[in-house]
Amino acid sequence: MRSVVTTQSPVLNLTAAQFTSTDRWVRRFRSVPAMLRALRHRTRRRQVSLRAHLSRGTLMNGPGIRVDDSTYIGPNCFFEAEHGGTIHIDQAVDVGPGCIFLTTTHAHGPSRRRAGTLVAQDVVIGPGAWLGARVTALPGTRVGSGCIVGANTLLNGEYPPSTVIVGTPGRVVRTIEES
Repeated sequence: MRSVVTTQSPVLNLTAAQFTSTDRWVRRFRSVPAMLRALRHRTRRRQVSLRAHLSRGTLMNGPGIRVDDSTYIGPNCFFEAEHGGTIHIDQAVDVGPGCIFLTTTHAHGPSRRRAGTLVAQDVVIGPGAWLGARVTALPGTRVGSGCIVGANTLLNGEYPPSTVIVGTPGRVVRTIEES
């Protein structure tokens, strides 16, 4: 006769087998709000995949936003593509909390008002990239595939694939070797 070890969860009063199946159900249920957030953005002319995970507090302004499959967007991120320009977050990208993606800036104006005419440029984050917390991507940013971007980095310009980018402004500090 075999003895079955059952451990009780003090909080839920469940056995280990019951806890595992309950945990799976909870994870599925928790993904429903993320899917509903994706649906909401799709109704506003944004191309957000239903297989992308959008966390709470993420704001998307403008129709020129595209988020592909298997992408994770952390909480409280901000996407701005209202006045032209597009933001494309490619497949399997992980975006940390509080990241900012901007597509517009101003040209230098006269001394009476320095913020001149509005200029729009695209932002592209390549497949498989990983952006840490509070990364800011300025207009015209292009991050290559498989890049790792450190927390609080200011991205401005083009970055090659499979590199580590840190600092303000963002600088490539090393290349990632594939194994």
